[in-house]
Amino acid sequence: MDIFRLLDRGIGECLSYLLTDEAMDHYTWSQRAPRTPASLISGGVLLSLVAGFFHPDRAPPNDHAAAFAEYAHSGAWIAVHLGQFVGMMVIVAGLLALFLVLNGQPGRSVWAGPFGAAAAVLALGLYGVLQAVDGVALKRAVDAWATAPQADRSARFASAETIRWLEHQSQRPRTGLAREAEIRVLRDRYASLTPREREVMALVISGRLNKQVGGELGISEITVKAHRGKMMRKMKADSLPLR
Repeated sequence: MDIFRLLDRGIGECLSYLLTDEAMDHYTWSQRAPRTPASLISGGVLLSLVAGFFHPDRAPPNDHAAAFAEYAHSGAWIAVHLGQFVGMMVIVAGLLALFLVLNGQPGRSVWAGPFGAAAAVLALGLYGVLQAVDGVALKRAVDAWATAPQADRSARFASAETIRWLEHQSQRPRTGLAREAEIRVLRDRYASLTPREREVMALVISGRLNKQVGGELGISEITVKAHRGKMMRKMKADSLPLR
């Protein structure tokens, strides 16, 4: 994921220095010093890959109905995302350990270690937000949709689609700080919507026509247009098609 780009500059310099002959000369006092960070980073990557192996992925991700049904029937959904987050924690622990190994060693840029450590911690926080949305909030939403009475299924489905939209927004290519600020703005705007506006928003962004939205929610097409207009003003959106 693109949040790892935040780590490139500081961590890349740390790793590059670690592999130089000059760095190795300074580790004669402890030849095993780099092994702990390397083990942690490798273990974290392996744990994330193993957890991701159990992620449900048979249904097409853009077919929300099929994907949500698969997610709802997954008993390992939260455990998978927890495993991925723990894997990231182990990776960050390895990066912090690497900083401690390199700290104070001659020939290293004074800012590389602190920058890499700060970037790693920030990336972990952003990754935690993503996993909370995808691993917990979305799972609860799809479970509520799957078990809801028929009369409530449209509203529950709309809620799940809205959470999926927020998840996708959080993964758009941005620098870490810019994305974090954008997510806060989106949350504030979304919080200002009424429950009905949230339902209309989720159905509209999924591609449904105004008439279809009205049919699913039991309201007129004119009312849908009114809710959509208010929703778009509150979300400051200008790209939804007129249908």
